[in-house]
Amino acid sequence: MVRWMTLLLVLATANACGNRTKPESTELFPGFWSRSAEDAVRQELAEYRLEVVEDTRTSDSKRPPYHLRRILISGYTHIGRRGELELSFFNGLLMAVTFYPLEPEEYFAQLRTSLDLPADGSSKRVSRHTMVRRGRDYKNRPYVMWEDEKLAQEHRDWIIKYS
Repeated sequence: MVRWMTLLLVLATANACGNRTKPESTELFPGFWSRSAEDAVRQELAEYRLEVVEDTRTSDSKRPPYHLRRILISGYTHIGRRGELELSFFNGLLMAVTFYPLEPEEYFAQLRTSLDLPADGSSKRVSRHTMVRRGRDYKNRPYVMWEDEKLAQEHRDWIIKYS
């Protein structure tokens, strides 16, 4: 009997260790889900001209893989407003979608209505793992970013631990 109990315990432990759940995907932006593979997203956007604006990766074997790629799409339309859409991938998975409107005031007014987004630039949780934040980039361009908080935290943790 003890032998069977030991065997069951070993099998249960092995099953629990090998049965890790896949991280949860969250809708970031209409038509874009976090943790989507970059190749799949590129296929969905085949009609657009995609420009890689950042492609940073590690090449040593002393640290876990790190690959940050940002892709820009010019002439993208969201809620009837044109602008630039930037997709950020961490280790091949979609982490964030950022929209830079060409007419920021009109866009933000419309977005505040649809998302109830605060006018002061603070962030708002729109789903379990998705945060939306309004801000300005280093070029002082206004934007709205939809970000998978968990994947973004994995990215920040990598930087803190290994850079």
